Amino acid sequence: MCELLGISSNKESNIQFSEQVMQADSQNQPDGWGVAFYPEELGFCQVFKEPKAMKDSDLFRYLQEKKTIRSRIILNHIRYAVGGKHLYSNTHPFVRELFGRDWVLIHNGASGIDKYYRNYIKPGEKQRFVPIGTTGSEKALCIILNDINNKVSTKLRLEEGSNLRIKGDYDFGETQRVIYETCQSIQDSGASLNILLSNGEYLMAFHSGHNHLHYVLRDGRTLDPGAITLNASAEQYFYCLGQNTSGLHKPSDEKAAIVATERLTKGEQWRKFNKGDFLVFKDGELAFQNGNPKI
Repeated sequence: MCELLGISSNKESNIQFSEQVMQADSQNQPDGWGVAFYPEELGFCQVFKEPKAMKDSDLFRYLQEKKTIRSRIILNHIRYAVGGKHLYSNTHPFVRELFGRDWVLIHNGASGIDKYYRNYIKPGEKQRFVPIGTTGSEKALCIILNDINNKVSTKLRLEEGSNLRIKGDYDFGETQRVIYETCQSIQDSGASLNILLSNGEYLMAFHSGHNHLHYVLRDGRTLDPGAITLNASAEQYFYCLGQNTSGLHKPSDEKAAIVATERLTKGEQWRKFNKGDFLVFKDGELAFQNGNPKI
């Protein structure tokens, strides 16, 4: 199966600790890897991805060495292909622009979205977002963004300055409810839909019941980094390579929410998603749950 990793933080952060597990697990998910992040808080994301195993990637090692990936929102995916050829166009993450922001999605699911998409497309109907590759994952992103585009009102706003910028103002509370309803509709059709989705401000996660999805909340004020270690399979992987693993380092004023397919670490309280759960995180905290604001 594919594996997902997403981080929402109140400070610019990296995934060097967590991505060690993804690197180890790419032994069994060898068909692609990718990472997306928002390097400047302007709504556009940067993506690195390849249709090859993360553990074998010179690009991944270069990004690690240069500490290139830093952001408040980061998404990481490793792929085990069950449909679609091993091509760049079929490799996660997938990105589209909407309302003047990049929206990025990674997905874990085995079947059903192609069938849903065939029924979703109406003859003669215009769709702003269409897939480039052949994966159901990219189709899921197009379905979600088309629904947002068709159902959420927005106003364009010009920002004057040395360079003119155009922004789309919209109600995120309304938007996340549309996303939740769309995910429910896809799930109700019998399709597998475990996704992480972001617009650069919020990290959204939906679990249809296929495989697993977990999350943990970290607060630098109470965190004991020395008590947290990588899970057993990752420790064993690096032990066999004769390599040391890097430890967890967090400033005391940092909060972070980590969402992942499997529990990445020992020594902290991972919570399991229930079937149909839709959680939205902002600045390392839970902001919405199943369409409603978290109070």
